[in-house]
Parts: sequence; C-alpha cells; structure tokens
Amino acid sequence: MKTTLPSAVLILGLTLPGSAIADEYACRSLEGESPVTLDFALRSASDAYSVTSAAFQIEGDIGYSTVASEPTALATVTGVEATSEDVRFSLHYTDANYDGDVATVHVVTLADGAQILTAGVLRVVGGGLWPVRCEIDYEG
Repeated sequence: MKTTLPSAVLILGLTLPGSAIADEYACRSLEGESPVTLDFALRSASDAYSVTSAAFQIEGDIGYSTVASEPTALATVTGVEATSEDVRFSLHYTDANYDGDVATVHVVTLADGAQILTAGVLRVVGGGLWPVRCEIDYEG
C-alpha cells in the first residue's frame, strides 16, 4: 500500500529484520526561488541505507539523473550518508571532458509533536544553491 503524506512522518519500528523499505522523496524549490525539482528514492534494509535513484532539473537549464531517459545527463550516486532523518549524497558525472560530482544533496526531516518538515539543499557545482521542501511517499 502506498501512502502520500504532506512533508514527512517518521515511521519507526514497522519493519521486520531483513525487510526493505523504499521511500520516494519529491522535492521542489521554495517559493520565490528558480524552479528546481529533485527526486530520489531511499532504500533501507537491516539499518543500512542506499539511494537507488536520483534526478534533479533546473528549469530551463541543466539536469542529471541516474536513469538514462531523465532529464539530460546520466549520473551515478556517490557518498551516501543516511539515516531515517538525515540524507546526504552526491551525483557524479563522467564524460570525455569531465569526471566529478555535479551536485550534492542534504535533506533533513524534523518533527516536533504533530509538526513535521522535510527540507534541505541542492548544491550544483559551479551553478548555485537551492533550498527545497520535500514530500515523501512511504512504501513498505
């Protein structure tokens, strides 16, 4: 069953040992900022986390993805550091003229009582810094 929640809700203690959960993050730049989208999937299994897919697009400009058909340039995920509340990773791109990270992502989920917020930053190497707010689809 797939449930869409505004921002994020931490669901703890619902996984069986050895089971895997994939959470889909859909992040958008904050109002007043240049339009940016950032989407990624975080998979957790046995207290280990991995980013299984990621893509970002700056409207009218560059974009990178781990999927060949999205958006314009194929990248790989590197340097993943993640918990259920804090996700960091980079997107790495290689071609004949460049071999390096093109973007870094840092997203944090904070909760205080009933108030929950998932937000972070997309930093594009040589291109800028965008604050983003995220919604998460939890799959289990």
